[in-house]
Amino acid sequence: MKTLIIIIFMINSISVNAQSQTTDKPAAAKLHLQNDMTLPPCDGMENNLGVAGAFSGIIDNNLVIIGGANFPKGYPWEGGKKVWWKNMYRTSLSSQNQKEWYVADNFMPHTIAYGVSIQLDNGFLCIGGSDDKQCHTDVVYIKEEDGKIVADTDSFPSLPVPLANTAGVVSEDKIYLMGGQSSIVDEASTKHCFFLDLRHLEKGWQSFPAWQGESRAYAVSVAQAGKIYLFSGRSFASGQETVMHTDAHVYDPIAGKWEILQGEFPVMAGTAIPYGESEIIFLGGVGKILPTTPGHPGFSRAINTYDVHTNILQKMCDSPYPIAVTTNVAVDGNSFYITSGEVKPGIRTPNILKGEFGSTVNP
Repeated sequence: MKTLIIIIFMINSISVNAQSQTTDKPAAAKLHLQNDMTLPPCDGMENNLGVAGAFSGIIDNNLVIIGGANFPKGYPWEGGKKVWWKNMYRTSLSSQNQKEWYVADNFMPHTIAYGVSIQLDNGFLCIGGSDDKQCHTDVVYIKEEDGKIVADTDSFPSLPVPLANTAGVVSEDKIYLMGGQSSIVDEASTKHCFFLDLRHLEKGWQSFPAWQGESRAYAVSVAQAGKIYLFSGRSFASGQETVMHTDAHVYDPIAGKWEILQGEFPVMAGTAIPYGESEIIFLGGVGKILPTTPGHPGFSRAINTYDVHTNILQKMCDSPYPIAVTTNVAVDGNSFYITSGEVKPGIRTPNILKGEFGSTVNP
């Protein structure tokens, strides 16, 4: 079913520390999930299969989705070739019928996917990313101009190095980027850390210290309570075995230091959002790297919450719908939109998973 459903979930703590902890916060909440928004076909795509690594954001109450990659002519195990796109999809969030889409087939300067989306007040940034040949340094500002959505390639400084599959957040007028990879050839994860002060664009991207531990890409990052959180991800390099991480790190911009958090967070390539004054909501993720085969069970449907003050990770619920990875989550007030993505290795979904938080209630 793809109709609106209501999940009332009881939060049961799962262990992240050596000792048990309790919380006096309400033990039940309400979340609505809806899965009936679907990307329309575009030029060269008879039926939209969905795209992984797309950029997305909210502009003037419109959901805008850009680029991405998929396998339109056969799955990877069938020898299918990955194709990158430069389309733009837009739908109004104020309309009661969110199935009406506007599509621009050649919107971006070149095909692009697997970059960082950063929501700003009047648009959003598409930072870095890759195509089938290289990673990019582009920072493209997606905004409305004269009633049209446009791609501004001149207003923001380019990255100092090419980056794709990078973790990125905005906090206190600064954008933070962590990890990722700089090349498609001889792929290798990195420990790059850059920030951009939105009040002083003339300074360009500046380095800040890297976390303790291994390099990584496909990590999950969230800004909450004035700090920058980095979870999971995986390390890889040419000729070396890929290693998935479940650790977590937190950066204090004022102190300029990282700390290692207790616990395990198997959320690689998933999405997460801040909630309230101290919560982080994890939406799916990859709990274990399995072979890319038709029999893959799919990625996690778990929705978990983490309290940054108590260091407690709690299970909220399992989604009745697949939760895509290698994608972006666009936030609009109490609603969020997981904008297409990958539900199994090589398999995309054209559906947009919408979530809306209701009021918190006592059990």
